[in-house]
Amino acid sequence: LKFVYKQGSSFRQNLDCEECARKVTVHGIKSFRRLQAEYKHPHIIIGAGHIGLKFAMTWLMEGYTNFMVIDRRDRVGGTSWIDQANKTSRLQTEVGVYHLEYHENNGWPASAS
Repeated sequence: LKFVYKQGSSFRQNLDCEECARKVTVHGIKSFRRLQAEYKHPHIIIGAGHIGLKFAMTWLMEGYTNFMVIDRRDRVGGTSWIDQANKTSRLQTEVGVYHLEYHENNGWPASAS
């Protein structure tokens, strides 16, 4: 960076040991605005429950892959599948796995037949 100021009829570069002048022009910087950060994964889906996974699958079907799904647990399923489901609850499926119907043309899994 160079600090340039007007002295009389000419311009003079401010030295490091000198006090900065009252009105200076800064050379060597394009803008004082902060550069916009670029992230590896700019979009994050928080929660790997039913809605989080459905949202992720919708993005994948649309061809968008620059996102990440995170959850507080070490596995997917969310509160409905992990915490609230038990032997007598209706939250379990006949397949015994977490199955999402995310598209109208999506049929029953072939492995469940």
